[in-house]
Amino acid sequence: MKGPESLEAPLIISSFMEDDELESADIEYEARDDEDDDIVIMDNDGEDDDHFHLRFRVTTLTDENRRMRRKVSSQVQQIRKLGLRLEELQREIERSDQGRRALALIELELETEIYRLNDDLVSSRSQSAMELRRLREAVDRLRLERDCLVRRTAVMEARVRHLEARLGRKGGCGGDNVVEEEEGKGFLGFPWRITASLVGAVVVVVFAVVFLQSSKQKQR
Repeated sequence: MKGPESLEAPLIISSFMEDDELESADIEYEARDDEDDDIVIMDNDGEDDDHFHLRFRVTTLTDENRRMRRKVSSQVQQIRKLGLRLEELQREIERSDQGRRALALIELELETEIYRLNDDLVSSRSQSAMELRRLREAVDRLRLERDCLVRRTAVMEARVRHLEARLGRKGGCGGDNVVEEEEGKGFLGFPWRITASLVGAVVVVVFAVVFLQSSKQKQR
């Protein structure tokens, strides 16, 4: 297709692509003035041919990072104002000692603001890297928990099939064969259920005979 295509997604780009899909692409990172970051994937040749261009907008900024960006922007504006004041004082440096002293103070304040801005930028980058590392660790933990649940589910299903087989139900785990083997081990070749029924009937008859004989003896 012709021209870049864009896709808005508050997710990490690595979750959409495998490593082999990135072998023929260059990743260009662009810092914008807004609160979102753009990651542009382009062809190696950079030409607008039949290859596709994808633009992913990845939002990974936390409230702390947004606050840091606003602070950095304010410091940049302050530096610009100091630069304007510096240019004004440079025109008066030859006419006034007071202007020279003010110029030295402005240069010192300008250098301080530059160092402070650099420190804030380094801190912001380290915080973003730490947050991304925490997200990856959380995803890894979720994957491990999912694998454990899958294994536990498989074990429980195997136990259920085994119990169904022992109870003579068709549980898909050799239940019919177990029933046939157990039924072939009865008394005198009879199945266990028939043997149990016969034994029960004999016991009932014996108790009935004994009860009748005792009743006749009492009547006599």
